[in-house]
Amino acid sequence: NAEYMGTNGQCRDDMFKQWSLRFVLMFLSLNAALGDSQNECSRVLSRHARSIISEFVLPEVSARGYSLPDKCPLNPTLDKYALHEKNKRQIRVNQWQCSFCSKTFKSEYFIDRHMDNKHSHGDSLQQNSTVCLADYCDVLRCELRDRSRPAAAGCSKKEMERKRLFCQAIMNKCFPIEASSTSKFLHDKFHDAFCDTLSCGVVVQDVGALFDRGSSSKSSAYSILTIIVLVCILLFYILLYITRGLSSSGSGLKRLSATQRSYRAQLLRPAGSGGAETKKGF
Repeated sequence: NAEYMGTNGQCRDDMFKQWSLRFVLMFLSLNAALGDSQNECSRVLSRHARSIISEFVLPEVSARGYSLPDKCPLNPTLDKYALHEKNKRQIRVNQWQCSFCSKTFKSEYFIDRHMDNKHSHGDSLQQNSTVCLADYCDVLRCELRDRSRPAAAGCSKKEMERKRLFCQAIMNKCFPIEASSTSKFLHDKFHDAFCDTLSCGVVVQDVGALFDRGSSSKSSAYSILTIIVLVCILLFYILLYITRGLSSSGSGLKRLSATQRSYRAQLLRPAGSGGAETKKGF
């Protein structure tokens, strides 16, 4: 019995330790999500912004053969934490490794703190990488990727106007309209997706919907234009058919009138005139 009680007690201790560790990790993750924004630059929000740029902006920019200007805040070379993120490796669910020094950590929160404390100077950071992507979350709609944060209680038109102006400034810096036709195309595309949707009247559930909204509206416009062109072509051929029909009827009536006049002339001709001409012919 004593041995059984000892084994049972050891199991309870192990379970307690596991649940305690899980609770601590969960608490730290929640703290990272809610409290990280109070730091100089939130790593959590920066990750959301980086993922949106990597998924929706950079592929389109690359496909068009366009190079983001050096002063564009969306340029990956200016990302403050880009080198840190490249040197983090998730080995297992609860294990992360730092590629700078090979140390391992229980969660991403701990390795982020390690990066801040040990690798925030010298070669661990890219030169001139001073852009905090978290500062651009209002434009990139990071809240659509971070469901742990409570949604805003209401919508302020004045606040939305401020965000739109900020968004327009970013678009003008990254995609100057006067630079080239490609730059203008990208400016219009991303302005429609990010800036025009910053309105209290527009509600989206996912970042991808920002771009689907623009493509669907353009598709609807093209569909309406196609229908209008087809209707105009149909009306043109109907009018052409009616016009030709009237012309044919007019020509027939003219031929019929000439035949009737000739027939009337023969009827009115004197009876002897035909015989005299016959005799002269003989």
